[in-house]
Amino acid sequence: MKIVSLVTAIAISLTSTVFTSVSDYTDTIFSYEEPDDYTVCCSVVADNVSLGEIVPPTDIIIDGENCAEIFVQLLENNGFTPIYTGTTDEWFYLSAIEGIDTSSASVSKDAAAFLAEKDVEYCNEVMTEGTVSEFDFTDYSGWIFTVNGEIPSVGMCDYIPEYGDEITLSFTLYYGEDLQQ
Repeated sequence: MKIVSLVTAIAISLTSTVFTSVSDYTDTIFSYEEPDDYTVCCSVVADNVSLGEIVPPTDIIIDGENCAEIFVQLLENNGFTPIYTGTTDEWFYLSAIEGIDTSSASVSKDAAAFLAEKDVEYCNEVMTEGTVSEFDFTDYSGWIFTVNGEIPSVGMCDYIPEYGDEITLSFTLYYGEDLQQ
């Protein structure tokens, strides 16, 4: 009888330990908090033409979208109109952004010095008021994106951001080289 009681006590002890462990594990699984690393930080800038941050750094929750989809939505959500060819899935090319206050637009001193070194002529105005477009200021200008400070080897519709990426859409005066200084 003592052996049966001893075996029963051990079985009850093991059973309660197992259930406590499973209970603890289950509570951990179901106490879900969204991690911060499901976001990327995106911004739109035109410092080299004295327009500064057009869209300040903004954390965006991502779920497999490419950069073209992200920036079209970001610009539209901030009251701007992206002008582009192709689609956000294929052959995407951002040629202009409408809705920017361009009244103070002019090539910055640093950018002017860079352009002088490259022997590039420039003008100090946009072609269309309220829009910053390719070929504004120089024949080599346009919109370019960087990821974590580097220019990717693929276009915006082909780049799927990774969690934590810092992605910047910048206006360039010289194929992105003026942004790397």
